[in-house]
Amino acid sequence: MRYYALLTAYIVTTTSAIVLFKQGAGRSSWSFSNGLFSGGIDGRVLAGIFLYGISFALWLLLLTGRPVVYIVPLTTALVHVAIVGASVAFLHERVTALQLVGIGLVVAGAALISIKPA
Repeated sequence: MRYYALLTAYIVTTTSAIVLFKQGAGRSSWSFSNGLFSGGIDGRVLAGIFLYGISFALWLLLLTGRPVVYIVPLTTALVHVAIVGASVAFLHERVTALQLVGIGLVVAGAALISIKPA
């Protein structure tokens, strides 16, 4: 049960961070001149950085409990699917039929990865 809670928290924090980065990046101003950085960072970018830090800590916990050959492909697939869903829901992005087929293949791959060998 702990593993699934960690996995869910990792997916949610990583996906939320990416959405916040996207929302805040266009509202941040960045410049670099005379060797100095200046500008303003939107609060959503800062919140995304914070959540990304939490997701990194969760990632380390996930790595301690499962083999790398299992956890890396599984989490990568699930995060990609979650990001597509969040992009449609919160960023109003569109997904094509071909992309939906690709998402289906990713889900199928994640399912195959999660099957324990006999």
